[in-house]
Amino acid sequence: MKKTSGVMVFVIILLLAASLGTAGQTQGASIIVLKKGHFQVSGELVAVKPDSLVLLLNRGNPGADVSVNVRDIAEIRILRKSKALLGAGIGLLAGVAVAMAVVKRLPVEQPNSLTGLLETAMGGRWRNGSAVLLCPAAGAFVGLAIGGAASADKVYHVENMDEQTVKSMLKSLSQKARVKSIQ
Repeated sequence: MKKTSGVMVFVIILLLAASLGTAGQTQGASIIVLKKGHFQVSGELVAVKPDSLVLLLNRGNPGADVSVNVRDIAEIRILRKSKALLGAGIGLLAGVAVAMAVVKRLPVEQPNSLTGLLETAMGGRWRNGSAVLLCPAAGAFVGLAIGGAASADKVYHVENMDEQTVKSMLKSLSQKARVKSIQ
């Protein structure tokens, strides 16, 4: 009974934390608009109109909104938050789990000069120290690479798009705006 009540309390805490994290006003995506002529505007995407994007500026005049005509846009870059550290952390934990599984299954070895420092930490006996060192490091590196790749910015080259592709792109962008649809 105590285990079930502990699990229930844990689930309730998780649900409350999730609801607090999503409370409040939603924000639009952070984007950078490169206009023809290499003029750049960056800010939060507030709304997508049939012929323009409305941005809330975060540079120059913060808090001001600006409307950018789609015909004047060369490129739109949607900035994503980096997931590299999250990936590295997950990879590190996975590497530690693999190292622990490997160490339990391998025979005990006598420590050499490289593992002598860790021998004391392991209680006088050492089991294949390379697994303990390399698995978490490799896991963190792989997680860092995957997390970094997963958070690459999305780029639309509007200049090279036909009318139908632009409409499709605007529809996709409207889902990332603070105000979902404006006609």
